[in-house]
Amino acid sequence: MTFYKKYILIFIGFLISIVFLWLAFKNIPLKDIVSYFIDVNYYLIFLSVLVIILSFLLRAIRWQIFLSKKEKILKVFHVMMTGFMLNCVVPGRAGEIARPVMISRNKDIAFTEALSTIAVERLFDLIILLMFFFILILFVNIPDDLSYKFGAHVLNKQLLQSYVLKMGFMAMVIFTGILLLFFINRKNLFSFKFLQKFKNIFDNIITGITQLKTTNGLIKTITLSFLIWFLQICSYYIVVKACANININFIETAFVMVIICFFIAIPSVPGFWGVWEAGGIFAMSVLGIAKIDSAGFNLFNHAVQMVPVIIIGIISAWIIGCRINK
Repeated sequence: MTFYKKYILIFIGFLISIVFLWLAFKNIPLKDIVSYFIDVNYYLIFLSVLVIILSFLLRAIRWQIFLSKKEKILKVFHVMMTGFMLNCVVPGRAGEIARPVMISRNKDIAFTEALSTIAVERLFDLIILLMFFFILILFVNIPDDLSYKFGAHVLNKQLLQSYVLKMGFMAMVIFTGILLLFFINRKNLFSFKFLQKFKNIFDNIITGITQLKTTNGLIKTITLSFLIWFLQICSYYIVVKACANININFIETAFVMVIICFFIAIPSVPGFWGVWEAGGIFAMSVLGIAKIDSAGFNLFNHAVQMVPVIIIGIISAWIIGCRINK
């Protein structure tokens, strides 16, 4: 690569980074968030950010296990953070496709193999969230008549139940698909000539989920999945402790997080701005928190949870781009 071409590509990468920054922050109501900064404990907010970063490091380790450790952990982390950043700034959760595209630049990892690992990730995340939900509703009662309007949507117990059912169905579909892949007779399947051209794709998908067939891989996956979501709850709870006007315990904080995770499935702008806050307000209304207090908290907590991911993701995208341009 010539000297000029290299620096032209780096300059283009810089412009792309600026665009990502604009996309990332154009939907964030910064004025409202700044007003909430006055009465918070900054040391605890810094601690919450560290916990968030740690949870993503564990996500990277989990993804590396799914990829059979064919790629170095630092590369896996940068690709993953770039993908999560894209989910925050581009519509349609584009990062879910971008991740397998980027990681499959490694000749040992096929796109379909990487894509199947994303499906496995989502399966375990859904299972953990569903487990948390069914445990938490034993401690928290959601009134049938409680509702909160968000755009054309009315957030209530019935809508929440519908999303829980949809995500449960999605988890069952993915789980059933994995079981079929494990137990299907590949020799008989590819005895048909018209299916033989799909053999490589099938083999790559099997490779992407092969870690689930080993006891060690399955135990590591389950353990990491619980730790990831436990740390996510911890990050929320630390923000709760940093805000003087919010008084809920750890279990109630977990309830708020799980409800938000279900409601952000509602179509919204990139980064879930608006629907995240609506879900949080609904969850805190169940706990008896006034809307004026929960609105400010959820907006602020949203920023704490998302902005570090966006910034690290942009840096990761820059690092990946610079390595490609070498």
